[in-house]
Amino acid sequence: MKVSLVQLDAGTDWRHEELADWLAQAPPADLVVFPESYPFWRSAGINHRTAIARLEAAAQQHPERSFIAGGYVADEGHDSTRILRNRSYLVHGGHVVDTYDKQVVFQNEQFCPGQIVKLFAWGAHRCLPLICADADTGPEADFMASLVRRARAAGAGPGVPIIVSSFGAMLTEPYWTESLHHLANTLNASVLICGIAGTSTTTFIYSIEDGGDGKRHPYGGGGSGLFIPNKSEPKQYTEPGFVTVDLDTLQTRWRAFR
Repeated sequence: MKVSLVQLDAGTDWRHEELADWLAQAPPADLVVFPESYPFWRSAGINHRTAIARLEAAAQQHPERSFIAGGYVADEGHDSTRILRNRSYLVHGGHVVDTYDKQVVFQNEQFCPGQIVKLFAWGAHRCLPLICADADTGPEADFMASLVRRARAAGAGPGVPIIVSSFGAMLTEPYWTESLHHLANTLNASVLICGIAGTSTTTFIYSIEDGGDGKRHPYGGGGSGLFIPNKSEPKQYTEPGFVTVDLDTLQTRWRAFR
């Protein structure tokens, strides 16, 4: 299976109208993956039905492309209540075929977390999707132990990679790599992460308990790439562009955006 990770530049204005163009540009792959929050930003305030309509409008221009994309969307109840989610959508054959909701709230994120670990399936392929902080609670965290148990039960392992969509920072540093190595090693599964390059205008506090300085830092800096079980050196890239991973040969290749 080949996966193309779209490492967008956090310093640019991402719009859902550009989704079809990104799909057209992406190198040939069995799956194209976008970072967390693309194409639906928190401020958009769209509902789940609108998100599906926008994704499928782009997908039907390129029905040969299977992809993961998403962001902040609202489920709407019969009593007009709105439940905000941080959601990934699997799109295959021009249609949304499955969804996954982020489970771990990072700092001041405002959304209702999901509770389900699942596999995405399209054609002959499978993967286990995660969103950002889901994969970065640290090897010793109770959530990580639970995640490993549930991911193994769902089928993650050799031939079924874990794919993480992230709007994160320091993806090439121990702050992140310790967790990603742990997932790869304990599940004997390839772990792919799709992050963002450049520098964001939004910031987060790199807390002292996480080994940081207690100050605000931007998101970005790249880090999209591949973690292989029992390998100490991941293959990660820091510049905006497409990172294509061949999971059969465990080779990676970076290509700049046009």
